[in-house]
Amino acid sequence: MTRRQATNAEAARAPTGLLEYLATLEDRLAELEGRLAALEAENARLREQLAAATAKSQPHSGTSSRPPSSDPPHAPTRPRRDPTGRARGGQPGHVAHQRALVPTDQVDAVVVHRPEACPRCQTPLPPALPPVGEPSRQQVWDIPEVVKAEVVEHQYVTVVCPACQQPVAAERPPETPESQFGVRTHALVGLLHGRYRLSMRETVALLFTLWALPLSVGSIPRLCRRVSAALAPPYTEAQAAVQASGAVHVDETGWRCAGRRAWLWLAASPVATCFLIVGSRAGAVVTQLLGEHFTGIVHSDRFRAYRTVPVARRQLCWAHLDRNFAAVATWGGATGLWGCNAQELVDQLFHVWHRFARGEITRDGLVREVAPIQTAFRAMLTRGLRCGTGPIPGLAADLDDLWPALWTFVTVPGVEPTNNAAERALRPAVLRRKGSFGTQSDHGSRFVERLMTVSATCHQHQRPLFAFLVDALTAHHAGLPAPQLLPTP
Repeated sequence: MTRRQATNAEAARAPTGLLEYLATLEDRLAELEGRLAALEAENARLREQLAAATAKSQPHSGTSSRPPSSDPPHAPTRPRRDPTGRARGGQPGHVAHQRALVPTDQVDAVVVHRPEACPRCQTPLPPALPPVGEPSRQQVWDIPEVVKAEVVEHQYVTVVCPACQQPVAAERPPETPESQFGVRTHALVGLLHGRYRLSMRETVALLFTLWALPLSVGSIPRLCRRVSAALAPPYTEAQAAVQASGAVHVDETGWRCAGRRAWLWLAASPVATCFLIVGSRAGAVVTQLLGEHFTGIVHSDRFRAYRTVPVARRQLCWAHLDRNFAAVATWGGATGLWGCNAQELVDQLFHVWHRFARGEITRDGLVREVAPIQTAFRAMLTRGLRCGTGPIPGLAADLDDLWPALWTFVTVPGVEPTNNAAERALRPAVLRRKGSFGTQSDHGSRFVERLMTVSATCHQHQRPLFAFLVDALTAHHAGLPAPQLLPTP
């Protein structure tokens, strides 16, 4: 006889009052079990709400599009890689990178050092002794001493015409600047204030410290406006090159112009990079930036402004998606597990892509190895669409609508799975915004977008920015065509 059977038999022999009492206890126990189940369900719901509130109130660079520099002190650090056991620094077999010696005929000065006495026997060594072999060479690089700025005075003589007896004054030559500062000063101001993000006061202080060049703070905007005018044709050239490209990386970030809210947009292609500051974040700006007849592939995140581009000509950034999944993983429970599973698929995808980028597999191999990841990702989205609450349904539905844009990089050459090229190009603009809080006028916005466009494009082609600024300003002052920004194919 089991224990339950013994208990039932014993209860059958018990008095009627005891049976009623036991029935009451059973009812009470059932009631308490029901209340406990309800409390457990409520506790699970509250824990999910708390995780959601925590994830929303404490975003960081690992779970959002925020840059790492904006992370609060309590943000979790990035996971460290497993130790490899290797010592720090250069590894055995690493080819050293050393500065190559300049040919002797190209140095500014040569100083010959000869030994004066033998260190063993102290015998004097006369200068007439012939050298043995080639001397060892050491080249020391240094900047010249601080010199004052060059001041050239232009005198315009007035004479009287002997025929009509009217005074005739000499005209300013086209190559002579209208202002008190030459083209190199204009270029240097544009370089320091526009590219290296020095404030107006710091630019003035540096020019006076190094070259004793006296400028007022009010002179900086005027010089920058002239630099902006000289860079207008190269800016148009870069924008046309971007619009003719087969694939571009597009991104945008917040900006301020004269205290008003604005946005700085970026389009980066393999041959040129173009910036645009406008007061809108709508999809019409994408058309303005890329042109109405753009037919290439657009790398971007999931921002709705990019819906103006057909989904077949888009590539979503998997790095952004990885951060979205990391934010879902912070919820915990079943929601967090879905996010962790999604991150595992992203890791598998990047592992395959890096193998392809290193040349370990062909394009056909990439298609073949990505296929099971696509199948698993589709099943994951299907499960996400059936979720009732939390961030998963909306994210899954959005990715389901944009499904072709997830895999463009698999079959189209020249397309990458991330939008990192745009984020790297946008980084100087973000740093400038942090230091200057934007621009104070439309002229300032044109200066920033044109200077940053020329700077990024020159960097792509390893072209000295200062020399190009000098050439552009020289041509502008002389009324000549602007120098070509892009190299000739």
